[in-house]
Amino acid sequence: MDKTKKSTKLTKLAIVFFIIGFEGVTFELFMRLVYINEPYMARWTMWVFFVIGFAFLIPALYLFYKTNKMKEAERNDYYQSYFEEEEKKIDVQPK
Repeated sequence: MDKTKKSTKLTKLAIVFFIIGFEGVTFELFMRLVYINEPYMARWTMWVFFVIGFAFLIPALYLFYKTNKMKEAERNDYYQSYFEEEEKKIDVQPK
């Protein structure tokens, strides 16, 4: 795997965004569970973590989609060039 490709860097960034977003949403759900009997305890912080979590999850999903398309294009370019080289090696002689 080439570490210098743009798709690899975007994949790593998408993973980081996904981890932050998932952690924000799960922490918000954990806070709801802990403070279920206290209606005014940490209500605004629960919404803050929920919004921050989704603010990181949505771009992460978009980046995963975008990197998937980039990797598909890279594979298609690689195979196109590979088959062009193989066609040059084929020598058809009439019998």
